[in-house]
Amino acid sequence: MLAFGHHINSGIFDFYLPQMMVTGVAAIVGTIAPFVAIFTQRTAPVSGTLYTLSQGIIIAAISVFYKGAYSNLIVWAAVITLVIVFAMLLLFTSGKIRATDKFKAVTLTLLLSTIGISILGFIAFLIPATRGFVLVFADNPIFGVVMSVVFIVIAALFLISDFQVIRETVENHHQRKTSGQYHSVLLLQ
Repeated sequence: MLAFGHHINSGIFDFYLPQMMVTGVAAIVGTIAPFVAIFTQRTAPVSGTLYTLSQGIIIAAISVFYKGAYSNLIVWAAVITLVIVFAMLLLFTSGKIRATDKFKAVTLTLLLSTIGISILGFIAFLIPATRGFVLVFADNPIFGVVMSVVFIVIAALFLISDFQVIRETVENHHQRKTSGQYHSVLLLQ
């Protein structure tokens, strides 16, 4: 890799100081840009583009960071993400899964439930009396894989809602700005 600046090598992980600074700036832009788009909607095309670029930079930095630790992890993550997106698109276009109001309510409930469980687990970890119980789950690799699969399924289900928004936008000839599609794909990563 062609890079300049101070090289940091910690054995498995290998990165350069300028890359870390660019990633830090991308993280700040990625945090601020959505709020700019929410509060000043006329800036949504620019702030949405900045958000998307910053998230891409962050994903690339994470990929570079783990490149040395796990062989072909980046390639497999990209391939699996594309397979899931196209599988969900096929299920949506064939009509096997439709984004009804009930479907949207169930997927949102699943997401909020898993976030709630994660928050409760974090709070339980902070309490010394319950920390051991939380560590039983946190140290279990099978539990980690199961939770990862649950989050992937939820993100894949959100793609169906995103495809419905795209279909309605195209059918009604709206100039509606849709940024949720990228979030669902980002969750799959």
